[in-house]
Amino acid sequence: MSCAPIPIDLATQLFSRDPQRLYGPIAKSLITQVPYISALRSGTFPSAVSATLLSVAQGRAMLQTSLANPTFTSMLNLCGSCSLNVDQNGTNQYSYIAEINQGMSDKICLNQGFSAFLGSLTSQLESYQNGVTELINADIRYQLFLRSGVKMVVQAGGVSVTNQIYGGEYNIDEPVPAVQSTAQLTFGTLQSVNRYMRSALRAKPFGAGAAAHARFIGSPDILDALRNDLGGAAGPGGANIVPLGTLAAGGDKMAVDGLKSYMFEPLYRGIQMGEDPIPLRLNWNGAGYDPVDPNTSYSATVGTVSIVSDAWLNASHEVAFLMFDGSFERQVPAPFTGEGKIKFQRQMFGGEIQFLNHPDMTSNLFGDFGVMAYRIGRAMRPIYPWFVLPIIYKRCKDTDNLTTCTGVSG
Repeated sequence: MSCAPIPIDLATQLFSRDPQRLYGPIAKSLITQVPYISALRSGTFPSAVSATLLSVAQGRAMLQTSLANPTFTSMLNLCGSCSLNVDQNGTNQYSYIAEINQGMSDKICLNQGFSAFLGSLTSQLESYQNGVTELINADIRYQLFLRSGVKMVVQAGGVSVTNQIYGGEYNIDEPVPAVQSTAQLTFGTLQSVNRYMRSALRAKPFGAGAAAHARFIGSPDILDALRNDLGGAAGPGGANIVPLGTLAAGGDKMAVDGLKSYMFEPLYRGIQMGEDPIPLRLNWNGAGYDPVDPNTSYSATVGTVSIVSDAWLNASHEVAFLMFDGSFERQVPAPFTGEGKIKFQRQMFGGEIQFLNHPDMTSNLFGDFGVMAYRIGRAMRPIYPWFVLPIIYKRCKDTDNLTTCTGVSG
């Protein structure tokens, strides 16, 4: 992206003008909360580090005693004995890097804003904030998809669950399987996968005891399909949403946490469910999967806006995620403003919006135009990358079986 100043005659009129009379406030752009960041750990990485960061994860100890049929020695026979089992242990190291995404808005001019409809500037700022939030969520989702150590492709025809899962324990960056999904995910299959992750991959659940659970994040379509699979089981105490305030007042820890972050639906058979209204969708190209952008550009009354893409609406496949505790940690850079007399401005790596209108002797002498700009700095630290399972499944058409009916009147 060029950082050269934009000629004043090319400034885009972003404001809603008021040449006649407008009634009511300008409608805000839409944003929907999504749960990915609530399912990850968070942290920071320090300044003055190398370009490539290393994450070290302790592996499970390899005991020299069978866990199928452990054998012990009688205490009476241990007098003076120095015979000990020498167990083994080790660590896995995963590399990751810090990356930045940055952008800026069209030029915003003082003279145009002076006579604009009240609320134009605030609405633009909120629209931009919403767009940056969607970008952060989309980045987390796609990084989990790429860097996970296991991936699943749902297939019909009696294929066992284990043969639908690719990758395994201690793995990372498992390639997306070049296998076409031929079926939609069912709750029975999801529950089988949940058991497989806990037993075969030793995935650590969120919570403990009776509250131990995995978190499933999927689109509204797949969540409804799973609830339909449950049938009457999705009644009170099942997969329906229970009033959050009531649970919190009763001391339910998950409900109390939900007041401060995304609230997953209450547990059903060891799985909590969260909704992603803008899921990752793919098209099968005959040899692999192509990600489909959910947005495309649209010429508004003034300027260009985003609109939902027809390609995304009609994509052939979709991705949901079954997540366990500690798969990745989303890190942001620690504050750094320079050294000694060399000082930089505070870098807004968290995705905050800055309005920049510094005067420039050649094109912005009076500082009467500026832009909104953002920077997103992050690093995705792998801890147990096989603790998150992207599930690729086929999107099935809705079958409402609507029939013609006779009208009540006439």
